[in-house]
Amino acid sequence: MIPSFVPPRFKNSKLWNFKQIEENLGKGFFSSCFEDEYEHLKGVIYIREKYRES
Repeated sequence: MIPSFVPPRFKNSKLWNFKQIEENLGKGFFSSCFEDEYEHLKGVIYIREKYRES
């Protein structure tokens, strides 16, 4: 089930977890822009989760 906060135009979209993303980097599933920003985004999420726990 897709969370209710997802806009209607994305209702039939796929939500990827980190493992799925990393397994598919460089295979043409993602835009070059996303692939360039992925490591930065992953770091931002890691920091947010780290401070959320404390």
